[in-house]
Amino acid sequence: LREAGGDLTAREILGRGAQRLRDDLSDQPLVRAQLLDTMATVNGNLGLHRESGELADEALALRREHLPAEHLDVVTSLETLATAEIGQGRYPVAADLLNEVLELRERIQGPEHVDLARPLALLGRAFVTLDRVDEAVELLRRALWLQEAALGPQHLDLAKTLRALGRALGLAHELSEAEEVAQRSLAIREVHLGSDHALVAESLELLADIAMVNDDFGDAIIHLERALAIRESVYGDDNPEIVRTLHRMGSCLLEWGQLDNAEPVLERAATIAKASPDIAPIWLARAVSNLGRVAHGRGDYSGCVAKYIEAEPIFETATGRDSTEMAWNHNAIGSCQLKLGRTAEAEASFLASKTIFTALFGADHPETMVPLKNLGWVYLNQGKLAQAEATFREVLEIQETALGPVHSDVGSTAGGLGDVYRERQQWVEAEHWYRRAWTIREPLLDPDSQELQVNLTSLAEVLRAMGRSAEAEILEARVPPVGEEVGSEAI
Repeated sequence: LREAGGDLTAREILGRGAQRLRDDLSDQPLVRAQLLDTMATVNGNLGLHRESGELADEALALRREHLPAEHLDVVTSLETLATAEIGQGRYPVAADLLNEVLELRERIQGPEHVDLARPLALLGRAFVTLDRVDEAVELLRRALWLQEAALGPQHLDLAKTLRALGRALGLAHELSEAEEVAQRSLAIREVHLGSDHALVAESLELLADIAMVNDDFGDAIIHLERALAIRESVYGDDNPEIVRTLHRMGSCLLEWGQLDNAEPVLERAATIAKASPDIAPIWLARAVSNLGRVAHGRGDYSGCVAKYIEAEPIFETATGRDSTEMAWNHNAIGSCQLKLGRTAEAEASFLASKTIFTALFGADHPETMVPLKNLGWVYLNQGKLAQAEATFREVLEIQETALGPVHSDVGSTAGGLGDVYRERQQWVEAEHWYRRAWTIREPLLDPDSQELQVNLTSLAEVLRAMGRSAEAEILEARVPPVGEEVGSEAI
């Protein structure tokens, strides 16, 4: 973790060492198992998770052959193997292993032993990726309590658990506590390890994630630039351990609207991820997906669809067929297909997204409303006005309950109902919904945002159709010049 640029040499040494263990210690299986387990951990620290898993599996087989099933060395090997599985992105497999580890440790060592903290934290990390965030927070709080009770509040082991807890809290939208926990993780690591250690970079990345959620993109980039410099000095320029940092940086630049700066960062992340068998596939999938977002931002909707479709099987491998990552990717594909006028394909994509979200969160969850509302835009484009109206009204009712009556998403749905009535030439109703949408959105959105401009253009069109040209001209003066895009609001 410390030696700058030393990972390739270390990899060669570890490879030779593993072979010598097999050749020279064939008559000492438990010694060989201990060293194989240690080398598995070292490989994992270097980001060589596939090699780590192979060594851990070999150590586990030896220990199971020569030790009782409930020996602590067997449990250690199970835990090492689970860590390697997490490194390779095989979270369901890791979760099964960790549940076995916890059951054995509680039976052997008792429910309050500090050795339970590490598998609890690892299982929490796996659950975060498997969309079981509330369970993850509970596991990580228990792990932290065990460590604080046994080791004190400033021990280095706490930093990793704090970092995992901070991430889970962020995903649970407990942002204030998440930032507090992340700062504590960073402070402990800097005290024990100095300012240029790879684990310091890990804590900086979490702080960047939280800053991005708060739209503090400048602060996020500062954290990420420091994290990337640390990782490059430790691992080298093309090690898979820097892909996560590059992904975060590219995502931040995208959210900040800096497409030209984001693209080379994401291309670099995808190139390194494609070349490495050791990295969890989720990072390749996210890099490719974000390149789709770059294409979307440039209006290249064919290129956008191609990138999202390229990402789809990688997401499926990484997170399963029915994960939120897959749901969002289906939704993204549908949005680009709708832009291209491929409404039947868009409908299928949005339905696939809605099905996953409904199964995960229920039919009345705000995230389920995203593809459902997009189906409303599909029906509108297909001329199925009754279906479009019913869909937008269903979405509006759920959004007003979940988000309140004054929310930008509610404004967007009101605009959809305005579109339905405009298509029917029911101008009074159309004006009502467009004005409601505008009243909600004007104080919430940037005056130059596409959403607000679409709203203004539509309202002006309705006013002109009603013979109120003077009012329409006032609104039209605030709309972008001809040639700039004003179109579908599909999310």
